[in-house]
Amino acid sequence: MRGAIEAQIRTLGLADRVLLLGHSGDPLPVMARAHVLALTSEYEGVPGVLREALSVGTPVVSTDSSTAVAEIIDRPDHGMIVARDDAAALVAALDAWLGPTAQRPAPVQQPGADSADRYLALFDQLVRR
Repeated sequence: MRGAIEAQIRTLGLADRVLLLGHSGDPLPVMARAHVLALTSEYEGVPGVLREALSVGTPVVSTDSSTAVAEIIDRPDHGMIVARDDAAALVAALDAWLGPTAQRPAPVQQPGADSADRYLALFDQLVRR
């Protein structure tokens, strides 16, 4: 559907504001440059993309597509959750985060980010015994 989406972007006069980047081997640098990440899924399991965006300090707007969303967007300064069928709420949330006074959240350390260090420390501790 890329061609149809590109045509809609041109029709709406958004070609200078909307980029369809396609696949990236490492999306974190792109997310770090974004003003906001929007996840508009009908259903998700545990949406890792939200954690990735928050790890680089990019706020997120997500539909309530999973119970995990509320665990990830656990503070108002991290982003907003909107109902899956509420387009007006989605637009309002995006407008809020794209506004001139919106403050980016500090990067959020992700659960398990220190797992390798803790695992190696455990071996160090066992060797010392």
